[in-house]
Amino acid sequence: MPRDCRFDFEFRPLPSEDPAPLFEEVGAFVERELLPEMKAVSAQAGIEWQKLSEFPGLNTDEDAEVTRLVKQLTGGNTTSMVAFGTEGGLFSRAGIPTIICGPGSIEQAHKPDEWITLDQIARCETFVARLADRVSANR
Repeated sequence: MPRDCRFDFEFRPLPSEDPAPLFEEVGAFVERELLPEMKAVSAQAGIEWQKLSEFPGLNTDEDAEVTRLVKQLTGGNTTSMVAFGTEGGLFSRAGIPTIICGPGSIEQAHKPDEWITLDQIARCETFVARLADRVSANR
């Protein structure tokens, strides 16, 4: 038997969700079910918890200036929320207007052989050029 075992897990709540009850539920399960089974095998068995990171969810308002700007520059009319990690919530919490946008699709991202079509890259280049023009005009 190995001397140590490590198990990492994460929750990716939406901004309107509080992850605390989920952590409490996991902790209660460990104390009630898992730890007694482990102690039955070895009295020295134990579990240590360590929070590795935490990112607040990002929930930029539909009417926020940054949202309106990105819609205007992309020609898009909609926004959506997704359950993936980003530092955007940290920037927003610090008072920096934040929105996440970019080329590609989450269905193709962060996996072997991820890819972005050339059309998506071209649209991203157009967006960045429009943004640069807008920023330059406002100086």
